[in-house]
Amino acid sequence: TTNISAHKLGEPKQYFDMVIMDEASQCNTAVSLVPILRGRSLMLVGDPQQLNPVILLNPKDNHILKQKYSVADEYDYINNSVYKTFLACDAVSDEILLSYHYRCHEKIINFNNKKYYNRKLKVKSKVKSDRPLVFVDVQDNDTDIKNTSPAEAQKIIDYIKDNRDKRVGIITPFVNQKKLIESMLKENNIDDVTCGTVHAFQGDEKDVILFSMAVTDKTSPNTYSWLKNNKELINVATSRAKEQLLVLSSKKNIERLHHMCVDDDDVYDLVNYVKTEGASKVAEKPMASRALGIKPYSTETEEAFLQCL
Repeated sequence: TTNISAHKLGEPKQYFDMVIMDEASQCNTAVSLVPILRGRSLMLVGDPQQLNPVILLNPKDNHILKQKYSVADEYDYINNSVYKTFLACDAVSDEILLSYHYRCHEKIINFNNKKYYNRKLKVKSKVKSDRPLVFVDVQDNDTDIKNTSPAEAQKIIDYIKDNRDKRVGIITPFVNQKKLIESMLKENNIDDVTCGTVHAFQGDEKDVILFSMAVTDKTSPNTYSWLKNNKELINVATSRAKEQLLVLSSKKNIERLHHMCVDDDDVYDLVNYVKTEGASKVAEKPMASRALGIKPYSTETEEAFLQCL
């Protein structure tokens, strides 16, 4: 059953020996309580390095409610899934990493392994590819619509026409770019290629993923900051490809926006990694996780104490 439909399963009391919640990293805490109340024990299955649940609550309202009811960050409704909440608050229960990876070509998944999984993944895929990583530097950055790159969209159409034997997926961070690509696919009578934002691809896989970043001359530092810090988006987008990952963007504008940053830049790391076919250095940025060998702090006091040491 789904979390929201679990209310149909008897009274809200311990009815089952165990509740197993799949894709728990995409489940919000409030709705997750409906099935959790019905079990004597709980197993959460998910990946906190992937997409959070989509929450429609206004961030300002969320902040007001947190202040009013003294809600700790661990229980933040917008920023945490039920998985992340348990990870932050439960220092006793086991956390087990399913460490074997079978989907992606080794060079593709090595980026994610280094950056997000503390090198704990054991790559067992048998995928063969002459060019698993390709960077397409799109230098024509003319655009009239926010968060779009017509030149990237045209490159994508050209690639698909030349590779009709491949199962291709197109991922972009921006809805406007998605709409543009979809309209061009329709104009070219291409109806067997999926295009969407990253949420449409959670749990999916394709032979080839075209990752259209739509970073142009008009991309603002604020927009780029949102993109470069969205590690869940980048992790999911890049790990959908089995044989080949093509990243389309403007190297000139990535450099321009990167030099305005003062902290980590996952987009810049990804572009360099793909350009060098996996030879560049990747700055690690896994979240605290016992399964990854990185102990999360139980409280703010513990964190402050350990930092003082």
